[in-house]
Amino acid sequence: MPDHLHFRRIKDQGTNGQPQDVQKRPLCWIVIVAFTLGAGIYSYNTFLTALMQNYIGYSAIQTGVRQLTISVWSLILGPITGILSARYSKKWMIILSMFLGGIGFLLLANAIGPNVSFVDLWPGMVLMGITNGMVNPLLNTAGLEGIAPQEMGMASGLLNVFRQIGITVGVVGLG
Repeated sequence: MPDHLHFRRIKDQGTNGQPQDVQKRPLCWIVIVAFTLGAGIYSYNTFLTALMQNYIGYSAIQTGVRQLTISVWSLILGPITGILSARYSKKWMIILSMFLGGIGFLLLANAIGPNVSFVDLWPGMVLMGITNGMVNPLLNTAGLEGIAPQEMGMASGLLNVFRQIGITVGVVGLG
C-alpha cells in the first residue's frame, strides 16, 4: 500500500529553520468520506427521483426543477467553500457538512409518508444540497493536500472510484 495512505511523519523545516515533525493528512479518511457521500446523497437521489415521479406524480421536468433544491448549492457554495477552506480547518468543515447532511436525511425520512409532497421534502433536500456543495470541493482539496505531484492522478482517481462505489453500495443498500 502506498505510503500516503498511512499515517506517517515527515521532516519539515520549522519557522526557525530547524527540522520538526509534521503529520501528513491521510488520504484514506478522505476516501471514506467520498464513499459515504456517494452512498448517501448520490444514491438517495435515485430514490428521490422515483418518489417524485412514481408516487407524488411529478413529470420529469417538474422533478428536475424540484431537485435543483439539492443541485444549486454546489454552484453557490463551491466558490465560498474554497475561500473558507483557506481560513478554516477543512476537516471540521467536512465534519460539519456531513452532520448537516445527516440531519437532512433524518428530515427526509420523517417526511416520507403516504401523503408526502415537495413542501415536506424541501428542508431535508436543502440540507443535503448544502452538504454536497460544501463537501465536494473540500474532498478534492483535502484529498490532494500533501500528495506528491506524480501521485495526484492516483489520489484523485481513488476519490472518484470510492465515490462511485459508494453510489453503487448505497443504491443496493437502500433498494
